Amino acid sequence: MILGPDGRYLFIQVPHTASTAIAAELVENYGGRPILDKHTTIMEFVNSEYAQTNGNKTEIGVTFAGVRDPFDQQITFFTKLKTGHDGLLDDKQHELGEGGHVTGRMRKKRDVIRAEDLDYAAFLKRFYKLPIDAYGCTRLTQFDDIVRHETIQQDFERIITAAGFDHLRPIPQKNKSARDGSAADRFEEYYPPHVRQHAANVLGPLALTWGYELDERLPAPAPWAMPAYRLVAAARNQLQWNDGPLARGIATLRRRINY
Repeated sequence: MILGPDGRYLFIQVPHTASTAIAAELVENYGGRPILDKHTTIMEFVNSEYAQTNGNKTEIGVTFAGVRDPFDQQITFFTKLKTGHDGLLDDKQHELGEGGHVTGRMRKKRDVIRAEDLDYAAFLKRFYKLPIDAYGCTRLTQFDDIVRHETIQQDFERIITAAGFDHLRPIPQKNKSARDGSAADRFEEYYPPHVRQHAANVLGPLALTWGYELDERLPAPAPWAMPAYRLVAAARNQLQWNDGPLARGIATLRRRINY
């Protein structure tokens, strides 16, 4: 999480959305400084001792985060699991309890992928049975603006200008995964016909909620998928992202056991 000078902006770093590159650019050129943990959510910030001491979200100029088409974002997640992402998955400083986002569940998925040599389609069917929600971004109304991965340069320029800065340069790429090409570029490889309905069911509701159009080669999500997504999202908001004592307790427990 990056806070701008005099609270002119607050950037929430969502995994796999170029958040490392954006954060580095904010620190280097726009007076940003890291606070709390890298992937602290907006509600964790609001409830933090830091916010209570230094002022909460209502005193921030522009609150923004990154999003990415789930059909593309999930491929990046799979690639990082399969390759180990240059040892990051085994580095304790990146564990949830240390302020990172690596959990024991991620390592178990990595181990299965390697042991059974799963490709992406098999990974998607093996580990995802219900529509997925995403890291802290279910409710886009939590943020004043959004940087879409697909239009990162234009969106960042708009937001940094709104925060009162002169835009200096395009954001350099950092922390790139080992994959080649986007989901659209290699659609037939990542989403062969036998997995397309399943992919539409588990990834489609989130994509549509975030304003993305589904690839024309995909079928529509099944009738049950969007209602199921809303239930999953509501449960996760209640148990993980809201400001109640139960959510705070769960967040503390997850960090302690790295789950």
